[in-house]
Amino acid sequence: MRKTMGSPPAFVIALAAAAFLATFAAAPAPESSGKIDELVLTQLKTNERTNVFAKMASDADLRGAQGIAERVARLNHVHDTLTAHAASSQQDIIAFLDGQGIRYESFWINNSVYVYGADRALVDALAARSDVKYVRGDHEVPLDRPVSVREADAPQAIEWGITMINANDVWAQGNKGAGVVVASIDTGVRWTHDAIDNQYRGVAGDHDYNWWDPDHTLSVPTDTAGHGTHTMGTMVGDDGGSNQIGVAPQAKWIAAQGCDSFSCSDFDLTSSAQFMTCPTKRDGTSPNCSKAPHVINNSWDCPSRTWPTPACSFPSSPRPAARNCRRGNRRRNVQSRRRRTVPSTQTARDGS
Repeated sequence: MRKTMGSPPAFVIALAAAAFLATFAAAPAPESSGKIDELVLTQLKTNERTNVFAKMASDADLRGAQGIAERVARLNHVHDTLTAHAASSQQDIIAFLDGQGIRYESFWINNSVYVYGADRALVDALAARSDVKYVRGDHEVPLDRPVSVREADAPQAIEWGITMINANDVWAQGNKGAGVVVASIDTGVRWTHDAIDNQYRGVAGDHDYNWWDPDHTLSVPTDTAGHGTHTMGTMVGDDGGSNQIGVAPQAKWIAAQGCDSFSCSDFDLTSSAQFMTCPTKRDGTSPNCSKAPHVINNSWDCPSRTWPTPACSFPSSPRPAARNCRRGNRRRNVQSRRRRTVPSTQTARDGS
């Protein structure tokens, strides 16, 4: 969810090491140079302050990771390289913000600083810095709402979404996803749902490294809209009986709440992406990259625009996990109200 202008404690937000889309030519004034997002300028016309990302001008060099074959060693190398580069390149801007008593948060995932309650003078000062590439607003990314909602049909032995993509043929070869960890960045997940509770990696109640709430208000996996529970069911759902709806029912899952209801702020998505790259305890401490998922599902839109959504820009080389992003809802959408049935009628039509 979008952060209130003056709330959370001081943090620093360093966002991932990717080459972003726009380059900016030098010019006398920050606004004319194109370094300030139009959303920021629009917000400051009606509000005295707004929250912004200051994207640092440099990115970490991750090419060395390509030569590391062992997965955990490679993940650790990426994490260590990104965090070290962020600490070094953000040192001056953090000193500047600290000197003025300004709240901020740092993401190492693409080397940006999220600044709370910035007024126009501060925005101009950030844009004028040579170590800042651009100043971006906290955009909202949409989730598609169901086209229609109705009571689910009686569960089938194998739901139609499974047979449509021939997942059951893969099952017949002995592969149901065992040993794989899948992740969801969505509206959260109701971890007690019968069809997915046994597949949760933290099923014993150990939610550290398995659940992330960027706002630190939800201590257990929770779904604020139902969308994330549906997509997780599409991935791994199987209640051990006749309700076989997930593509990889023997995989384990973890989740982050990157979306509040049917919209997702850049802050929450970026925080979630950082967690997935190297999971931590629920308070953000003690990172352990060996806990990173193999696959990350994102059933939300990555809009194409000049100001790229940070969470849509994982490090270009190498990516920490395979990503699956939505294609848009073009066929029927059904939300189930039955406890034992995670709806599968959105399967393969929203890219889940």
